[in-house]
Amino acid sequence: MVNTNKLTTPPIAGIAPNAFSRVVANSFLDNYSIICFKWRGETAYIARDMKVHAVEHENPETKIERTNAMEILSLPSVQEYMKENNIRDILVYKSTIGVEELADSMGWNIIGNRTTVKDKFENKAFFRKALVEAGISPIPGDIYAPHELTYELVLKLQSEYYADARKPLVFQIAEMTAGGGTGTAFISTKEEFDAFMEKLNTKLSEKRKNPIQNITIAKFIEGESCSIAGCVTKKGTITARIQTQIQDIPEVRLLGEGSGLFCGHDWSYKDYDESLQLQAQEIARKFGDHLYKNGYKGIFGLDLMVNEAEGMVYPVECNPRYTDAFPILTMMQSAKGLWPMDYYHIAEHLNLDYDFDLNKVSEGFNQIYRGSQIILETKTNEWSKVTGDLPAGVYNFDQKNNTIRYVREGYRYEDIVSPEEFLLTEGVPFKDTVFKPGARVLRLVRTGAMLKAKSELTDETKQLVALLYDRLQIVEIEAPIEPDEE
Repeated sequence: MVNTNKLTTPPIAGIAPNAFSRVVANSFLDNYSIICFKWRGETAYIARDMKVHAVEHENPETKIERTNAMEILSLPSVQEYMKENNIRDILVYKSTIGVEELADSMGWNIIGNRTTVKDKFENKAFFRKALVEAGISPIPGDIYAPHELTYELVLKLQSEYYADARKPLVFQIAEMTAGGGTGTAFISTKEEFDAFMEKLNTKLSEKRKNPIQNITIAKFIEGESCSIAGCVTKKGTITARIQTQIQDIPEVRLLGEGSGLFCGHDWSYKDYDESLQLQAQEIARKFGDHLYKNGYKGIFGLDLMVNEAEGMVYPVECNPRYTDAFPILTMMQSAKGLWPMDYYHIAEHLNLDYDFDLNKVSEGFNQIYRGSQIILETKTNEWSKVTGDLPAGVYNFDQKNNTIRYVREGYRYEDIVSPEEFLLTEGVPFKDTVFKPGARVLRLVRTGAMLKAKSELTDETKQLVALLYDRLQIVEIEAPIEPDEE
């Protein structure tokens, strides 16, 4: 499909809180390293396969307020490491204004889209308009200013959209682009409308980088919450396959504000028929081509609602960046002998002279994948600490006897070799690791399904997750004086 030699580039560093997030690029870059803050259970395994500069390991006394790219890159020890290794190209999850200002002052090149190109597409009102410009039909709905919202409007729209006026409408705060569902509400009653308005008025009174100006109200679409990954290239938009999202799972996170709260992905849960796949890929292709016309390059994601009864796919919102499907999605692509989507993302942003067949690449990515992942969080709004012992790596799960057994080291999807095995990776904590309220703890990966229905885990997965929390023994603690982990 492509030249099988690794890409020859100047030194490139992947930047992330945990090394796991940036491991895939090492498979096709000949001069790659990772700069991360945390040293966790799987980091030593990763460091055997590639160069890793983990701040916690190299400079244990270093503290930062938030483990994001901006704060990591601001550390003098990181800047010195980059200078010593002649690193000027940095691969990030997404660019921010702070990262851009720092990169410009240091003469670094960001492998990713600038905020002036990408950020507007996260705004839900702008996204609706962009869909129309791309020739894609949005979900029936419209955009309103906060002062236009009344319960009479709710009743009017319900009567327009539904025969049964009790069905909900989907309210989304357009400018709330982070937090996976925190700006979304499903409203069908006066009580639900009043609760949304109370929350909205509180947010309107806050000082915000992006002031709230627009509320989208749309018809509620029944179906599966899904997404699709794409990559915008000089030859057109590469598309992957529909992937079911795992959302609103009380076993792994607190269910507070908002709906559609992200928990993971399940590629084994359902095989959507080809007509749905073609619809989703056409939406992704058209929108990717529209992104390209607006100066965008590389990886993006679209959230979708898939209604199998109607045979319809509906676009919900855009994630103009890497998404949490990565790197497991691209590990599954690599396991099938494909160059992962990251290859095309990096080649595009470095303006490399490379060649490929767009249709053949998309055909490769359209293969059926088998796997699932779910993020375990602390499940508390207090500071907490791990008091148990749960090493990173591959385990065997004996459901009948309700036991787990450590099998071997590992940190990649490919390290799982049987259905009974599972992988613990991405930030697996050591004993006494401290977490901020509501923080991520680790990523659980399997080759089989974790979902049995929308927002409901299989009994086997519930049992396994309970065992993992039992082994972690997360307890609430007093907030430390100094900043610690996210």
